[in-house]
Amino acid sequence: AYVSNSGTERSEKKHSGSFAAEIKTIGWGEGTTAAAPISVIKKNTPGELFLGKMDNITPIYGLSYNSKPTAVRFYYIYEPEGNHSFKVEISLFNGNTIIAKNEYNGEKSPDSNVYTEKILDFNYDNDVKDIEVTNISIRFVSGENTNDEVDKASVKRKSRHIGNKLYIDDISLIYDK
Repeated sequence: AYVSNSGTERSEKKHSGSFAAEIKTIGWGEGTTAAAPISVIKKNTPGELFLGKMDNITPIYGLSYNSKPTAVRFYYIYEPEGNHSFKVEISLFNGNTIIAKNEYNGEKSPDSNVYTEKILDFNYDNDVKDIEVTNISIRFVSGENTNDEVDKASVKRKSRHIGNKLYIDDISLIYDK
């Protein structure tokens, strides 16, 4: 029997409050083995945390929104398996037209117990500054979807092959800097 596990779970490793989001890359697939240290990982999927919803197994990114923030602030800890990076994508739309966007590729945290603050600015070009925002999309991804992102040392039956770990907490929109 095959068990499906979420790549995003609640974590007590938090910046503030009670919990944070732990987003991890998971190894899976027929033929994946748990025979440390030579486990075989057939497939892996980076975990995601995003605004939106799922339509069966397809993510639909973004939510209705009608304001123009100047930036997004969040706190993170990143513990990659090897030399990988995580990705953050933020976008504001009017219908299907992008009004403003920013992306960030984050590297390994210097201290796995200390959160790093990151602020991503929205830059509004003059030709769109008067256009209304109708949707917002924020998306965090734990890795790059390469085969060496997952720990190959899992030895217990029914255990998970977990790779990159991204902790996200205290996401907020900024309206004036």
